[in-house]
Amino acid sequence: MNIHFVNVGKGNCSIIDFPTREHLTIIDIDNSRHTAENELTCPIDYLEEHFKRRSIHRFILTHPD
Repeated sequence: MNIHFVNVGKGNCSIIDFPTREHLTIIDIDNSRHTAENELTCPIDYLEEHFKRRSIHRFILTHPD
């Protein structure tokens, strides 16, 4: 199992890639804006780049505010 922690700014985004290569779980997501001081990663771009042709099996939202 591989866990990716994506720098999305004020929120969190964790991607869990299970060894079967069939299951992809996303925990939280935030698409904050880039600032001059902090280079942030767009979680959608990250998914498209690292997990081509893979679908999200499970999405967990821990704080919907």
